[in-house]
Amino acid sequence: MIAAAAARERGNVEVFVNISQMTVSQMSLTNMTDSPQQRQHWLAEQALNWSGLPVVHVRPTVFLENPFFASLAAKSISEDDTIRLPFGAGRTSPIAAGDVAEVIASILASPAGHIGRVYQLTGPKSQNMTEVAMEYSEALGRDIRYVDVPFDPPLGFRPRAGF
Repeated sequence: MIAAAAARERGNVEVFVNISQMTVSQMSLTNMTDSPQQRQHWLAEQALNWSGLPVVHVRPTVFLENPFFASLAAKSISEDDTIRLPFGAGRTSPIAAGDVAEVIASILASPAGHIGRVYQLTGPKSQNMTEVAMEYSEALGRDIRYVDVPFDPPLGFRPRAGF
């Protein structure tokens, strides 16, 4: 919100691109998630919409390069041909950071038609982790399995209630 305050003070901002989260599209004042981070993204979008700034919201799904996919999955694949993550049967469509950057660069190059818009960015298809493991199997030429593991929060982690 500091960047938004600085943009308002400057006064001649052509566009303010906000990177949020895809989950915000499912939220409202009466329909919230348990995640404090996701609630903060929703609240930040509301504040930006009220600010009078020329805002564009970009809402990617999970980044392909995040630790779940880049390091945790790679580690378990190399150790025992498994993807060990706490995703259950959930589906996701990871998107490459470079693809998100291309969208934002397009907005910045010609912002006029984008002001007030929301762009929800996803990877090429929604998959569960078993399907992701099958893609790894094809790419690596060996059998990779998905193993659902319980979420083990970091020591000292306690979810907060409310905003």
